[in-house]
Order: sequence, then structure tokens, then C-alpha cells
Amino acid sequence: MRVIKITRQNLVESPLQPNLGRRPLGTVNIGIEYKPPTIGERYNLYDLKNNTCLSTSGVVEIIDENTFKTYNSVYKIENLILNDIYRSME
Repeated sequence: MRVIKITRQNLVESPLQPNLGRRPLGTVNIGIEYKPPTIGERYNLYDLKNNTCLSTSGVVEIIDENTFKTYNSVYKIENLILNDIYRSME
């Protein structure tokens, strides 16, 4: 398990759910990932600040080690260390 900062970067060209307004672009969540992004599966993160679970639509492409694309959006993830976690939750 890793502590991750995830940012919703963009919508994909033809999103499966184009009017998905629950997480606006630029939304940042910080939490513990269940497992790294895997093609064909949802990416799940336990949000430490809000005590909720973030679950993306299915992952369709791993762009690089820090960026992946789902049916609806492109996300960037960053590993955090303890000091980063405390600062980001203030």
C-alpha cells in the first residue's frame, strides 16, 4: 500500500459519462491506494481526509508510471511521504 495524491487532470476525448460532475477537473484526493492502476479494473483509493472511497471508472491505459486513463478521465498520481501528507491535509 502507498499513500497517494491523485489529481483528475482531463476528460478523455469521448468519455463514457461526459456529464460526470461529482469530481470536477483539478480535484485532488489524498489517501491509501488499494493497488496500483491496472488495465480493466477501477482504481480505488481510501481518502484519508474525507474518510471515503474514491473509485474511478475502469482503467483503459497506463500512460506512464504516474498517469493513467480511464473511460472518462486522465489522472495523475504521486507518492507522498509523511511530511507531505500532513501539509496537504491542513
